[in-house]
Amino acid sequence: MGNRGVPILVPPLIGLYGIWARFPHARHRADVTNVVFWGAMLVLTIAPFPLASLDAHTYPDREPERTAKFRRLTPDSTLRDYLAFPDRRKDWFEAVRRVKSRQTDAVMLLKEGLLINLENPKLTRAQSVQELQQFEGLSYNLWALDLEATPSLCEAFHEVLRDETAKIDPISISKGFVSIALGDVWHQLRTIKWLASKHCDLSDTLTDIETKLRPLSSSRVTSDYQITDILNTLATLRQTH
Repeated sequence: MGNRGVPILVPPLIGLYGIWARFPHARHRADVTNVVFWGAMLVLTIAPFPLASLDAHTYPDREPERTAKFRRLTPDSTLRDYLAFPDRRKDWFEAVRRVKSRQTDAVMLLKEGLLINLENPKLTRAQSVQELQQFEGLSYNLWALDLEATPSLCEAFHEVLRDETAKIDPISISKGFVSIALGDVWHQLRTIKWLASKHCDLSDTLTDIETKLRPLSSSRVTSDYQITDILNTLATLRQTH
């Protein structure tokens, strides 16, 4: 859980306090309970600061070990092995492009749900935060891994894109809510362009995306830049493919 888990405990604590306050006997022990409640809130509020400081102090000690583990990876390792080191941006892509099984690994990871977010029912909430960090380097940069746009890779990516497109809710976006699904599609634009250039047929899903987002293009919403980028990319793809 680490220092991310501490703030997550605050909303449940507030909820439990509200439920407790509804019971008739609550007022008889209100003073004691209030002290305990606000004491707990204070601890949870300030806890991330010393935890973050502790993490910062111990990270240099862990760094040589992580570097050694990364260096032990070889072309015979898998893409999944490399996903444990998303912070190695400098030499990560170069190493991944040498992985012998990267083609089949990429298809497998896509089928497992490459565009993972906190709503993914296959993951626990604790796992999903970790998975988001691990998969980011691959999911947003599939185009850069020296892969072949095979039918299996194309279909696996298309299925993921369909799922994310189905989660885009224009009504929520129009009300100013941030859409994780919209952000995922936006991050996939370079991969979409790459696959389209390799004659991967994503047309039905791209049409669905445009149908959902076109009415929002004339309104001022939080994700306006993402919507504009997506619609412009789709328009360009229509003209060139």
